[in-house]
Amino acid sequence: MNEPWDPEANRRLVAEMPKVYKPDGIGAGEGMTFYCGFAGPGSVFETGKKLPFADITDGVSITVAVVEAGEECIWTKPDNLPFDPSKPLPKLGGQFGGDFHVALCNGEVRLVSRQFDPEAFKKAVTRQGGEAFNSGDAFPPVGR
Repeated sequence: MNEPWDPEANRRLVAEMPKVYKPDGIGAGEGMTFYCGFAGPGSVFETGKKLPFADITDGVSITVAVVEAGEECIWTKPDNLPFDPSKPLPKLGGQFGGDFHVALCNGEVRLVSRQFDPEAFKKAVTRQGGEAFNSGDAFPPVGR
């Protein structure tokens, strides 16, 4: 826990990725996953900060913890998606026809339609922005 993610002892773990991190039928490489957190101003994984749950004042049931990214990454690498509320979101999903999974801070997982509202979704990424948004716009169910 006190070493970088990539010394030889830790690199051996890449091949031992738990199956839950790799959805069936997706052509990701060995030890690669699509599940990442957002890192940036106001996000749960804001760079350089260790944040307790009490700092998620927008509510754990509407704040994004992990999202299915559009690009794969090494599951052991602490590599998050860049987040800037003033810029477009990075590519999300693609493994399920453009729909994607999101895990909220309360542990709930949702399959979100590719027809989501990016501006509402950005509000769900921030942990204490206090922005009002319709969660149905940020996380519309597939088939909507």
